[in-house]
Amino acid sequence: MAMNAYFAYVFAAAWLGSGRKITPDEMALVMTDVLEGRLLRTFFGLADLNRKPKKWEQDMRKYEAWFAAHGRDYPVNWHVNFDETRHRDGSFYYFTRCPICEFCQREGIAELMPALCSTDEVMFRLQHGRLYREHTIANGDGLCDYWIVGDKTDGGRKDSRA
Repeated sequence: MAMNAYFAYVFAAAWLGSGRKITPDEMALVMTDVLEGRLLRTFFGLADLNRKPKKWEQDMRKYEAWFAAHGRDYPVNWHVNFDETRHRDGSFYYFTRCPICEFCQREGIAELMPALCSTDEVMFRLQHGRLYREHTIANGDGLCDYWIVGDKTDGGRKDSRA
């Protein structure tokens, strides 16, 4: 999860270094270009969410265990929650705290958050997946939700229990 923060801080610094002359929408394009560059496209492409649809749930469960063991030492962190009953396909989890959003609010650059959040969809697409999201903390919601499925999943129905 630290890499997510580092990515955000680098682009926030670049945006501030431009004197905010680059719009947040243009900054989202810059971040997408970086993610879709050969190196990161290759790195993310190693994961195929069609073959391993629970990859992100497994990664987030590892993070959850790390946070349980070390959260007192690093209190400013994501708080991850799971709801296995929500969807049959893929993974569903949500965060109730986002340190990147807190950083942007604290530094007076909250308008950059939607651009930062938009990179999640790109990252999952590069892993042959789709992200369905209804809420983000950056938009004033109490959580950021992630339902992640492979891009070959049956039409990506919102409630696959039916």
